[in-house]
Amino acid sequence: MWEYTRDRYIIPDNGEWWVNKTINTSWRVYKSHESVHELAEENKARRESVADPHTLDPDSMAVLRDKLKKSDLNLASPPDAAVYLESREREEGRTYKTNTAELKKRMSEIKKRMAVGENVDELIANGKSHGPDWLKGRQGKKADLASTSATTDPFIDDLTAKIRRDLEVELEAKVKRKVLDNMAMLLKKLGEANPSLNLDIGDLSPIASEDDENGTPLTAGTTA
Repeated sequence: MWEYTRDRYIIPDNGEWWVNKTINTSWRVYKSHESVHELAEENKARRESVADPHTLDPDSMAVLRDKLKKSDLNLASPPDAAVYLESREREEGRTYKTNTAELKKRMSEIKKRMAVGENVDELIANGKSHGPDWLKGRQGKKADLASTSATTDPFIDDLTAKIRRDLEVELEAKVKRKVLDNMAMLLKKLGEANPSLNLDIGDLSPIASEDDENGTPLTAGTTA
């Protein structure tokens, strides 16, 4: 975690102990939240509701579909039923958490219906549609179309760019003038406190006066 954090933030070497301490404390605080425990219990219940999970690796479903497609004479995409049967095979003598006997009975029924040309998609899904985000807390965030939509009108784009440039120039001029006025006021007060310095602040704020629009209470010229 130290190297991971260093890749994202500028942290001195002697800050390693504090970084690890902060991460450990933050993790314990997060895990102690009641909402986190509720989410974990809900996810567990959702996982256990699937009575016939496949036994493939996380990235093997696409490999299995490609294998079944290549084995077809017409190179047609395999139906869901074929993928289901192939991915639910159980090894003899191995103990599974789910009811293997019930699963084998169901697979046998699916094979019989497929043999006579029946549509078994409903039987496979138990009348339910499980999308890729059925497990709460794992789905991706939906894009906000209102915030991601962009204009394609060149006139609008050019006008927006011009307004941005004008604002930047105007803001830079105001900031520069304010800085010069503040410096002039500071030097004026310094000159009043130390007359022997004979400071010239005319170049810093030549137009500043008591009636200046920025309200800077000074008069241009040389301090006495």
